[in-house]
Order: sequence, then C-alpha cells, then structure tokens
Amino acid sequence: MNLDFNQIKLLILDFDGVLTDNFVYVNQDGIESVKCNRSDGIGISRLRNIGIKVLIISTEKNRVVTVRGNKLKVDVIQGVSNKKIEVEKISDNLNIPLAK
Repeated sequence: MNLDFNQIKLLILDFDGVLTDNFVYVNQDGIESVKCNRSDGIGISRLRNIGIKVLIISTEKNRVVTVRGNKLKVDVIQGVSNKKIEVEKISDNLNIPLAK
C-alpha cells in the first residue's frame, strides 16, 4: 500500500506507552503519575499546524490523560474497552476513511 503523507487527516494515539515511557509512578499516598516527553507536544503541534487532527484514546480513565490532552490541545476519549470499534465510529463521524 502506498500512502501519501498528504492523505493523512487524523492521527489516533493511545496514551500509556505511546505518550509516556509506559511506567507508572505511585507515591506513598497511592497517587499515580507518569512521565511524558515534551518532544511529543512539539510533534503534535506541528501536525495540527499542517491540518492533521490528533486524538487520544485510552482504555483507562485517568485525570492525567485529560490534563495532558488539554495541554497538547488534543481531544481525549477515555474508558474505551474496544478501541477498534471506537476508531471506526470516529472515522464515520468525521467522514475520514480508514486506510486499508
């Protein structure tokens, strides 16, 4: 399959292990935190600047995902048990066909 970069309209990312180092840090009070890379924000900003929508889909519900999504100016969908179905729904709603 040959895909022209100019055909890309949407990038959907998971959060854990994609926008983090896949580690969870837990303090003595049970509060979780994660480590993100600022370079991801630069890349996402550049994608938005050329018209590519970016979206985060996460299985878990965690406030840190919302906070990071807001910082990156990216929509976040959490608590998704079946990402395939969610991606197909998003594709249909935005009228952006999935590359096959």
